[in-house]
Amino acid sequence: MICVITTAPGRPHVGNLETALHGHKACWVTDTHLQGTVANYYRALRVALDICERYQLQQILVCQDDIELCTGALEYIEAFPVPVGAAFVEWFDGREPGRGVGPCAPWVKWECGRTLNLQAVTWRLETIRAVLAQPRPAWWTLPHGVDDLLCCIAGDLGWQWGVHLPNLVQHVGAQSLVDPARTLTGNRTSKNYPGKDFDARSLWAPGRAVGNGGV
Repeated sequence: MICVITTAPGRPHVGNLETALHGHKACWVTDTHLQGTVANYYRALRVALDICERYQLQQILVCQDDIELCTGALEYIEAFPVPVGAAFVEWFDGREPGRGVGPCAPWVKWECGRTLNLQAVTWRLETIRAVLAQPRPAWWTLPHGVDDLLCCIAGDLGWQWGVHLPNLVQHVGAQSLVDPARTLTGNRTSKNYPGKDFDARSLWAPGRAVGNGGV
């Protein structure tokens, strides 16, 4: 498993990402000069593209540093193929109502045309290439809001994407360099996260992955 992680200088460590990475390879992409989320996420996508091409990978996980993962989530994510017809898969979603906690069949909900959740995303190689080939809209002058920007690009390109349920990632970093006053309320937390002690590898039973659009 190789993943790319976005971070910023001076951010306090939260969640269990560093522990979950044991036995895996990761590349940390830091917004050293505080240029904003757009510049740093695009930098992370360029790093992800280089890793995919260098190691002949067809998909790669790009995530933020302030997350908590279920037990075995990285092993599950590595083995999970992005569904045919999906540009990428989100592993965190703050808008989907809770489906209860505990073992359940993995399910992929299809989405399009709404704000993305970039806390943890498995990107297809060809999707990364398509994003980087698109010029940023001339009207996008804000240094932040990369989720909104990429949602606009996804809409322009007619993409659909998948949201994995249950979510295997929880957003736990209340502190934001963009808005220090923000809290972990509303759609900034997942209602589908079964907890860090839930073993994501229990979802590996063959033939259990279903959804509105299929897997």
